[in-house]
Amino acid sequence: MGLERIIQAAAFATVLSSVSAVSAQELPIGYISKVEPAARLAVLGFNLLGNTFLCAAVAAAEERPILTDGANCLAGATIQFAGMEIGMLNVPVLPGIGLRVVETGTSIIDNTLAGRKSFEKLHYEFGPLLFEIDTNGSFNWYGRILPLAGLIGNITAGNAFNVEDTFSYQTFSFNTSMQDIDGYAFGNIMTYNLKGTYIRAHEFNHVLQYVRFRPAEQLVPSFLRDKAHLRIGEDLAIGVMNLPLLICSATGEKDCGRRWWNITEVESYVLETGNPEYQLDQSYKDLNKR
Repeated sequence: MGLERIIQAAAFATVLSSVSAVSAQELPIGYISKVEPAARLAVLGFNLLGNTFLCAAVAAAEERPILTDGANCLAGATIQFAGMEIGMLNVPVLPGIGLRVVETGTSIIDNTLAGRKSFEKLHYEFGPLLFEIDTNGSFNWYGRILPLAGLIGNITAGNAFNVEDTFSYQTFSFNTSMQDIDGYAFGNIMTYNLKGTYIRAHEFNHVLQYVRFRPAEQLVPSFLRDKAHLRIGEDLAIGVMNLPLLICSATGEKDCGRRWWNITEVESYVLETGNPEYQLDQSYKDLNKR
């Protein structure tokens, strides 16, 4: 959780300068409108620095080699961001490959923070299940609450299961016909309206955020994980990070998801600029301004 606070908060500070200015009469104060693609460099930089600093600090506290652990997490963060960029593309199956790349980078960081070898335990998910491959020769699995809630919610709401996108993104995907909803994500379960051009890229970044919260499991007592095969670290961490959004929504204010204080949303609006449909859409808008 501390790792994501560093990464997201730093990215947010830089992104503010990349959000186009609007007058108070047009949009509310703090509203995220057009984001410049160059802001992705801020996410990259702070992802690298944040992970490296956190692992070095933990290594110092645990009296492990600081430079070694820092370098491992620098490599893991680089792999993470490569997967995040891949995940924004529209090529079939490629986003799912991006997911697995992000998971591999996250596994390196998680192993390093726990004092294990870089590839000792690899975690890969599908829906509520998280599979653990121990390279020493064992295999394990765990359940997660938030993805299960997302599955149940979509089924009970009658949302359409999208087989093609589920295969391409390697995570459960549903389509809603409600015109007032663009999209949302519960853990790694995506729901979106097909009217949106690049909403899938936005929601998929939330899935990748959920992946990157996995090291928070180390802060949770191990009895649930060991006795019930249940992990709640990712759920708790992403819940804390989304508290500003929940509090804002409870006030009845509109467009809470497009405000600068929602750090997870800021990153998603930044990374979606890497989606080809976003680039075409912005080019069309710019052309019409001439």
